[in-house]
Amino acid sequence: MSLLSAAALLAAGQATDVLLITSGFGSAYQRKIGSGAGMIIPQATLQEHSSDLMTITQHPVEYGAVISDHAYKMPETVSMRCAWSNSGSLFNFGLGVSPMDSVYKNLLAMQSARQPINVVTGKRAYQNMLIKSIDVMTDASTENALIIEVMFQQVIIVQSSKATMAPASNQASPQQTAAIINGGTIQPIPLSTPPPGVGTP
Repeated sequence: MSLLSAAALLAAGQATDVLLITSGFGSAYQRKIGSGAGMIIPQATLQEHSSDLMTITQHPVEYGAVISDHAYKMPETVSMRCAWSNSGSLFNFGLGVSPMDSVYKNLLAMQSARQPINVVTGKRAYQNMLIKSIDVMTDASTENALIIEVMFQQVIIVQSSKATMAPASNQASPQQTAAIINGGTIQPIPLSTPPPGVGTP
């Protein structure tokens, strides 16, 4: 982030403690949202919050405390509060900072696309993330700056596989274990008289 942009954000009354200068010096990771041509680089990051939760099952028993027999990890979540200003845009262009006018539109497009993206914060890199929410904060002091809080949530992707079953002729009980087959369209047949043993004792 250029010094002019930093001054503009400070004047907006919001970026009193900027976490990152865009070039990424002093951090193992350079903050960015997405990848490739649509990647968004924050001009200034005001706040980040990440959460990693483990769900531990609880089952009440007749005597004593609840017992646990399983645990599973919940999707990772991270939120970023970032700011942009067009002040000093010539300096920002050289640093690869995303222009303020296109950031909001590109974030909305990422959310609508519903395609997993990569997110890099100052502490960690995340994969397979979707944009859960986008909040824009504007008041009289931030009219000329763009301050956005974006929440991301991990999408846990699994891979399915197919198994080939043995032919029905090789199965002991094909009526129970054979694969489902398409029997075509079956038309109901109306009964003029009830079958033997049905209707009257």
